[in-house]
Amino acid sequence: MAPVRFGDLKEYVVQSCDQQRGLAAHMRQADDNLGRTLFKRNDRQFLNKVIHDASMDHRPEYDKRLKQLAKLIGVIDADATHHDVGTDHRFKRLEQENRKLKRQLEFALTELKNYQDNFTKLKRALEDVDSEFDCRVSQLKILQNNSTKFQRALEEVRFEFECKDFQRK
Repeated sequence: MAPVRFGDLKEYVVQSCDQQRGLAAHMRQADDNLGRTLFKRNDRQFLNKVIHDASMDHRPEYDKRLKQLAKLIGVIDADATHHDVGTDHRFKRLEQENRKLKRQLEFALTELKNYQDNFTKLKRALEDVDSEFDCRVSQLKILQNNSTKFQRALEEVRFEFECKDFQRK
């Protein structure tokens, strides 16, 4: 679809409002087409300007048409009048809130990444300590076995001395 110019869009709104026959069917088709075009463009400022300028004519049929058009694409509430059709404070507030939430989300994601990094470091350190502990336990078992062997050997040597000492007497 070709880009929509301000003059063409205003003329389109005015012409579609002036048509008496088949206005309902024409409005549905026009609203769908215009809504799709504006959603593709994602240009709410442009749309607000068109609606505001067209609403300055203060014709009831324009006002009704503009309300329907704006309601279709979600710019204003259905009960808005021509005085507030062009202003969309709610949208600006929502944009501000969206930016604030986006910053908070980015901060939370950064914090989460930091926590994940710290957790990974702690996990590695714990694994190192665990392997060191296992190594120490195996060394203690070896020492205990050696100590037991040494104690047996010592008892054997003591027994031999006692036997030799007993034989001498």
